[in-house]
Amino acid sequence: MANVVLSTATSSAPSMAPRYIGWDDMDKSRFYIFGPMMFLGVRATVYPAVYVKTLLQLHHSEYSGTIDAFRKIFRANGARGFYKGFAANALGMVGGCVYISSYESSRAEIGLLNNKFNFVAHHNAALMQNFLAGALSSCISQCWLVPLDIISQRQMVQSPSTPMTNFQILGSILHADGVPGMYRGYMASLATHVPASAIWWLTYGFFTQTWHAKFQHSDSTSVDLLTRAVLGAAAGAVSSSTTNPIDVVRTRLQAERKTGDSSSFSAIVRQVLKEEGLKGFSRGTSARVLGNVPSSFLITFVYEFVKRISQKDRPLFEWSSSAASFAESWTS
Repeated sequence: MANVVLSTATSSAPSMAPRYIGWDDMDKSRFYIFGPMMFLGVRATVYPAVYVKTLLQLHHSEYSGTIDAFRKIFRANGARGFYKGFAANALGMVGGCVYISSYESSRAEIGLLNNKFNFVAHHNAALMQNFLAGALSSCISQCWLVPLDIISQRQMVQSPSTPMTNFQILGSILHADGVPGMYRGYMASLATHVPASAIWWLTYGFFTQTWHAKFQHSDSTSVDLLTRAVLGAAAGAVSSSTTNPIDVVRTRLQAERKTGDSSSFSAIVRQVLKEEGLKGFSRGTSARVLGNVPSSFLITFVYEFVKRISQKDRPLFEWSSSAASFAESWTS
């Protein structure tokens, strides 16, 4: 995600921003080796908040709020209780690679088209590229992520007395609904993640442009990475809070197996309005923000670091020593 910082900063304040590390500047073998390993750690860190958010958004949730859910789950199952469905969710790393790759490539193509046809003025071009590429890359990655989300969410909410493995859940879905069952709530997922992705990149680009316009860029790698991470976290708070209402509907579509008219997007919207009013669409907002803010912080930090160690013109051992120096500066 953090390439937005480089790209927007480069276009808005070239003298202050560092050199943009483009997709063609990176050694893809390094990127696809180190990236998934680091992003798996990020997923493991924020997954408890994702799990709690899902439980809170379900119909007739047994928890009164985020803190109540964390307390009861830990009391019943300990720390392990927060990782139900994590195995399927972790496979989303593949979708993450697709997302990043499609973002980088589509952003470059959108830039070329804008240069040719001049759709948007130059000073706004970077933000337009961020917004459209964020939306397009999310559309592409959801083809892989939606089935994994469904399996993960079904495992989250299954009864402890009759536990099922990921393969058993997959088999039951295919037996009952066929392949279309794996894409239950697909349009709701697009309606949730596409605007969330577009808003994140747009907001992050705006924050970064503003930051570089007001403050001198630091030559310190650690300060630069942490600054980008904080801006990413702020963008995460904006995107997750603004798209939470549609995420409530998506979660219920995918996790609560219903049939007939009650399974439609509009039916769930009517049900929420009837039983809980507009307040029902805010369920899980705090847990969602709690998961997205640190997730955005960590993903931005990790992605920007991975881009640096993946540069073709920089030997890997140089970044090994840089990482050691960074760790030493924060532990001393």
